[in-house]
Amino acid sequence: MRVLNIFHALLITNVRTVRSKDRTVGYIIARPRLQLLLPLFTILTLAFLNPWVTGHKQCTNCVNWFTIVSRLLATLIVALLLVFDNFRQRHKVLALLQTIPSAGSVGGTRSSERYTVKRLQLSMLLLCNLLSLVELLYNVYRTHVYLYIWGVFTGVIIEYYILLNSLLCQTLAETIANTYDTLQRALPVRPFSSVIDEMVVLGRCKDQLSDAIGLKLLLVMMHLLFNISFCAYDILQKIVSQAHMHNIARLTIIALQETVVLFGLCFYYSLLTLKEAELKDALKSMQYRQLQKQTRDQKDFYDLVNLKLMMASPKITACGLFEINLQIFYNVRHSHNRQCTVSAFKKSFFSLSLDRCLPPS
Repeated sequence: MRVLNIFHALLITNVRTVRSKDRTVGYIIARPRLQLLLPLFTILTLAFLNPWVTGHKQCTNCVNWFTIVSRLLATLIVALLLVFDNFRQRHKVLALLQTIPSAGSVGGTRSSERYTVKRLQLSMLLLCNLLSLVELLYNVYRTHVYLYIWGVFTGVIIEYYILLNSLLCQTLAETIANTYDTLQRALPVRPFSSVIDEMVVLGRCKDQLSDAIGLKLLLVMMHLLFNISFCAYDILQKIVSQAHMHNIARLTIIALQETVVLFGLCFYYSLLTLKEAELKDALKSMQYRQLQKQTRDQKDFYDLVNLKLMMASPKITACGLFEINLQIFYNVRHSHNRQCTVSAFKKSFFSLSLDRCLPPS
């Protein structure tokens, strides 16, 4: 969890890592008041100085202005709630990090699949930043409205505060998944009872994770789903109506960025469930190794463990409303397909009705 200090420096979390004299890694709460007041002051200042919130004269007669303001205000509300949640849940996050076994903080095994997803996220975020800069310079050159620079800058700062919170939630899930993976690989060389004890601790960590960042997950998921749905629908409407086509570039950048972050978040929480299931399967298979050398007490112990493993494991949810996994991402994709189909049907039906109302030429 060395990356935790980066999140602390960026004012995303109140907890950071420390090293004692014997080189062991610990966690402490550092500067909680500063971590609350500085992001709060920055977000409020940027929000009230944003030209789209203060009512830029060139945009007040635009329908597009109202959609921009509504999305910006929703982003602002989510960011403010995240600031207060980070301060309120700091002790629970600290307790969670102290409960996670040390194997997870080392980084676990480097699966090519998960590192491909991480590289995809970083590459797409870098690409979106470059495209956003190009789009910003092009719009300023075309319109000579220099307040557009400040509007985009303030929106990006608030947006990235939310995206970094989602990456923190993703990192916590990855850490616990790494611990499950490391524990599974150490199963042949470690005592069976110690593996069971550590697995019980990891089950407790999943409960703590859901309790500590449940509201954060709910806010982040609401923001990502709202932005993706809004941008996809708005892009489709602009293409159909052929109006305000110059705004499609920024909407596409936002939709692409939010989709990549949403996929990474769902992927790592699904990975956590997968690694837990793989460890359970590995533990169940231990019962059938060296059957002839097992004593009666060992067989009874294995039966008791298998009975315990058959019980439902705790699920990580967003305030108990829904489970965080890849199914959310698939549902968003299918809902977009249905939305495009419905919009195309409405357009065809409207055209057909209009043709019937018009007199023949």
